[in-house]
Amino acid sequence: MNILILSTNPQSEATQQIKREAELRGHLVRISYPNDLYCYISDVNGHDSIFDKGERITSISFDVVIPRLSGNGTDTGITALRHITENMSKPSTVLPNGVMIARDKFWTCQVLSKVKIKVPKTIFAGSPQNPQFLIDKVGGLPCVVKTIQGSQGYGVSILETKLSANTTLQTMYSNDLNIHLQQFLKADNKDIRAFVVDGEVVASMERTANKGDFRANLSQGGSGKKIDLTPEETKTAIESANALGLGVAGVDILRLKDGFKVIEVNSNPGFGIAEVTGVNVAKKIVEYAERLVNKEEKKDNQTDAKTALMKSKGYVQTANRSVILSGQRVEMLAFYSTYSTNRESTLFIYNGNTFAYATNNDSTVAPFDLKNL
Repeated sequence: MNILILSTNPQSEATQQIKREAELRGHLVRISYPNDLYCYISDVNGHDSIFDKGERITSISFDVVIPRLSGNGTDTGITALRHITENMSKPSTVLPNGVMIARDKFWTCQVLSKVKIKVPKTIFAGSPQNPQFLIDKVGGLPCVVKTIQGSQGYGVSILETKLSANTTLQTMYSNDLNIHLQQFLKADNKDIRAFVVDGEVVASMERTANKGDFRANLSQGGSGKKIDLTPEETKTAIESANALGLGVAGVDILRLKDGFKVIEVNSNPGFGIAEVTGVNVAKKIVEYAERLVNKEEKKDNQTDAKTALMKSKGYVQTANRSVILSGQRVEMLAFYSTYSTNRESTLFIYNGNTFAYATNNDSTVAPFDLKNL
């Protein structure tokens, strides 16, 4: 299998771990930096491609893409990822829309709230004309202010006094920083990171903030320990990743006296959890990539088998995507939902209510797309 790792930090330990794990499993790996890529749209259908430092990479050059997108180059990376997944029809462990949503913290809260996943009280405003109103809506001081984009604890501050709140908000807005305010929830400066891969929580840890800080991120000096999630926490972590369309995600949860809330979903979770829990998350991601490719190959094989079956029974697919008897006049019967062959050169059709037969002596058409058979 050929794997393309689309990484904004090609030399990062996480990217290199994925590369090593893939190579250990016998795969060929190419790492591309988004800013080095040109996305090419051809005037011939099916010939769109990408160029990496002048070298053309076509859809047959790789089987799957594993994105590692954060920080500088992410916007370019999203564009390249969309080109790869949509124009070149290649599977990916993370889809471009999921990356876009996850890097916008307010958008993430909107999506989670829409599917009834509990998040802290949150408010966004284009300008702080009435800071006190914003603060009151999230429960008063202290409250948390976050830049819309940011990861690893960057762009997150706590506002504890009216003076600091007014000063901080005015400074952020005057510098054209998009921010939102969020309810400050008391959780003993701890949170939970659930690492989700392909609809499964493969690792989870509790993170504790460094003394004098409220951010529990390991990258900010916090510490971690392996824990087990409750069934409800596990279900919510998986639902959060699914809501954003992320096959790989880090879901951050706050445990509270009256339950728990999701505070963030990361499309490019760090691998510090591997050291804390002993779970090889890089291997889990590569295994997921393998399943994606196997699924695509199975789909292709099924389509090929159906095509061969139809041809062997004397049926062909026309330009208007209908299936007809070879050499027979085209007439529409109905929109049938299923079919099977019950004897040579005979098509047995069931539309949910009645049965019909089409033989080589008939002028019957089965008006459905071959790919849906």
